[in-house]
Amino acid sequence: MIKADKDLRDIIKNENHGPMALFDFFPLLRDCLLGLCFMHKNNIVHRDIKPQNILKLVTNEYVISDYGEGINLNDAEKYAGIEY
Repeated sequence: MIKADKDLRDIIKNENHGPMALFDFFPLLRDCLLGLCFMHKNNIVHRDIKPQNILKLVTNEYVISDYGEGINLNDAEKYAGIEY
């Protein structure tokens, strides 16, 4: 099991020395976009993307966590009337 080092909120709060360096920003952007693309290809909507739900692993990779608000659009009849 790979452990998370911190979440994006902690990175923003503790490393607030100006804008994030491009060297650090591009892996964050890449990993989040790949995660969102994977979810959307599989008809999953997260519905709660925020800094606390983006974790930085000790391997310097970023993952999206906390799918408690997420829905699977394949089960759309369950979610009739819910605003997305």
